[in-house]
Amino acid sequence: MSKTRKPLFSRPFLSALMIIIPAMVLLLNLTAQDKEYPAPEIRTWTTESGVPVIWLNQYEWTSHDGLQMRILFNHGYSNDDKLSLTESTFDLLLRDTLPLSTTQINERLTPLAAKVNYKLQSNKSELAITIDNRHQLLQPSLDFLMEWLPAPTFKSRTFANWKNTHQEQSLKKAQLISAIYGDSVNDTAFYEPIQLDDIRNSYQQLTQQVNSIIIVGALNKVEDMQRFTNNISANFNAVNNTPSKTANAEPSLQKAEGESLIESYGGLAIAPLTQPKEWFSLQFWATHFLQAVNDENPAHHVELHIEAAQPSPWIWWRIMHAPNVLQSENSEKDSSTEQYYSRPLLQQLTVDEDEFDDTLEIFQQRTLLQATRTEWWANIASQVVQSDTEQLQNWINQYGLELSEFSYDIYQQQRNSLLQIDQLHEVQVHQ
Repeated sequence: MSKTRKPLFSRPFLSALMIIIPAMVLLLNLTAQDKEYPAPEIRTWTTESGVPVIWLNQYEWTSHDGLQMRILFNHGYSNDDKLSLTESTFDLLLRDTLPLSTTQINERLTPLAAKVNYKLQSNKSELAITIDNRHQLLQPSLDFLMEWLPAPTFKSRTFANWKNTHQEQSLKKAQLISAIYGDSVNDTAFYEPIQLDDIRNSYQQLTQQVNSIIIVGALNKVEDMQRFTNNISANFNAVNNTPSKTANAEPSLQKAEGESLIESYGGLAIAPLTQPKEWFSLQFWATHFLQAVNDENPAHHVELHIEAAQPSPWIWWRIMHAPNVLQSENSEKDSSTEQYYSRPLLQQLTVDEDEFDDTLEIFQQRTLLQATRTEWWANIASQVVQSDTEQLQNWINQYGLELSEFSYDIYQQQRNSLLQIDQLHEVQVHQ
């Protein structure tokens, strides 16, 4: 066979391929079927005591996906008669509150592959219950809840050995929320030590301010769950949501005397969340803010909380600082007489568009995966839309489109709309 140096394809042909192939790829992308975002269906009913129940279910969910239950209360730490009373009540509730038992609640639930937690916001709180949905474990778990929640036993012995570890942080949150929404407390009784009767009365008060019950997951027999919600809520009283409040537009700084900043709390009011893209934007912002805190100065502990509950939605954070943080070079960015720690971080916090694009696809894929899980939808229903069925349906209808269209420009627009940095409130602890 003869050999030749003549190219297999001519240059014009190769040039044409370089144009045609990208065009075909683009065409395939444009004509490809859109991603299918899980969309649970909503079903509602009302218990005999008047408590609304919201049930979310997806066709793909089975008993192996687990069952999530949320009992929402229209009462949070801003409604406390004593400092940290609601959080202390939940803390003790999860201890040995079954009659004739010295075992904590979650230890009793472990053999059933179930667990209970609580979540607290300024004007809302909830019991978050995770249950194994297989029949051999589901019914025993429901029986346990029926034995426990209607009449928990707060024991004198347990209370005597209990230490209230919530007061210090609760005090700083109370100072922040008071500065933002004007809910000041002047009653000296508010700061008195919590007594056992306070805990018992607080739990009874919670049961009389129930917002709703949320259930997420597959149900083999809906009638059985309806019967359970009737029984568990027999002594509950349903209360409607309270109207929103107006935040104070003037910033504030509260600090004690001392040379070294050892701890700081910051807070910003946010607008009520009505669209998924607002929630997505807050998730992005929170990630970059925490990174900025860590880059600014080594911190022993950093936490950030997004509390979307009406009537006083806000974001707050707590930073436990490394020693002598105010004397470091990085911290001398606020030339004002009253030195905020978080203000320079907030003002200089920017996200590069290329950096945003690099993480966007990961965020979209992760969210798509989370949307297949019962726990994610339970959190959206309880903490983001606050059991509002109309808003929840809008979320289900819109989140897929808004997630796929989420972009750097949308993030910037939503961040600027949601977060008014010039309205920062801060509480500092010095020594």
